[in-house]
Amino acid sequence: MLLRSPYFWAAIVAMVTLPLIRPLFRHIPDPPPVSGRLPTFALIDQRGRPFGLADLEGRVQIVDFFSTTGALDPTRAMHTLQRRLKQHRLPIRLISITVDPGDTPPLLARYARAHDADPHRWSFLTGPGLQLQRLAAVHRPGRFLIVDGDGGIRGQYHPDKMGLDEMFHRSQHVLRDQRR
Repeated sequence: MLLRSPYFWAAIVAMVTLPLIRPLFRHIPDPPPVSGRLPTFALIDQRGRPFGLADLEGRVQIVDFFSTTGALDPTRAMHTLQRRLKQHRLPIRLISITVDPGDTPPLLARYARAHDADPHRWSFLTGPGLQLQRLAAVHRPGRFLIVDGDGGIRGQYHPDKMGLDEMFHRSQHVLRDQRR
């Protein structure tokens, strides 16, 4: 009786056809536009090596500003992003820039180890106070930046759950745009 029903066959055709045609109607949003640029900088990473704007060239990064004293501690949110990016094998780097020039490379190295930071994916940077202030001036406090491979700022996001999801997805759009 059921096999003779036209509604049954219509449901079967719909269940088979809809997944096949869905990709044709999928909308992939444009990447966020460039809203500013990182200034030229010369900092030092947690290994004591020089790190500047040229080290960002050609790569998409998510940048945050923090302090090892905990006054600004977005590290937990960055760790969540690190895990997600690694799980999806996305070549997006994480850059944490201290706002405290007293955070030395050895201190940053200990801090990175304590927070299980993958040194191939996540860099911690420090340097002279004026350099740190110039860099910190490009963002709104408490926000993360998506930065493209040319140093262009592609958005500022809250490090809460919704903001992390948005950063994760938007950074992929910037990555796709950069590969064109």
